[in-house]
Amino acid sequence: YTAWQKYGSKKVPWADLIAPAIRAATEGYVVSDGLATTLATEREHFAKYEGSRALFFRNGEPLRAGDTLKNPDLAWVLGKIAANGAD
Repeated sequence: YTAWQKYGSKKVPWADLIAPAIRAATEGYVVSDGLATTLATEREHFAKYEGSRALFFRNGEPLRAGDTLKNPDLAWVLGKIAANGAD
């Protein structure tokens, strides 16, 4: 946000810059082979945290390649940042 304020042309509004990230968090994206492998091999590290378990595991199992990952909490936060700036 600071870089956009200081160096941005302002031709693209701040909310428009954040919109693709909000859309990805809301609608989700397909889990890649790489992410699926990381979740499986680093399972114990991700499983330590409630938020990670809720986001990356279903019924105790890590997401697999081809699953859709959605992050509504991130979408909500990014929506606030899009509307109000970094503050």
